[in-house]
Amino acid sequence: MLIGTMGSEVFEASATAEGGNLNDAALVTGHCRKGLSGLASHPIAPEFATCGEDRTVRIWSVPERKLSRMLELPAEASACGYSPDG
Repeated sequence: MLIGTMGSEVFEASATAEGGNLNDAALVTGHCRKGLSGLASHPIAPEFATCGEDRTVRIWSVPERKLSRMLELPAEASACGYSPDG
């Protein structure tokens, strides 16, 4: 069974009587609260960053096609970027 949350996450759970998460983490995660407002691609590494009004900056792995890191911010963000040398 797939379960979606208000935090833009999707989990896979067992439909048996025991239930439980079938994976170590969410299958899919993303920005919540109004959406994404900043996007930047890394100049060297195969990754990109996003930020939004949910007060997070997220680093996404291109080859793995998933979230690799997330940082909570003290306020909403509207732009993000990498330095030219990465």
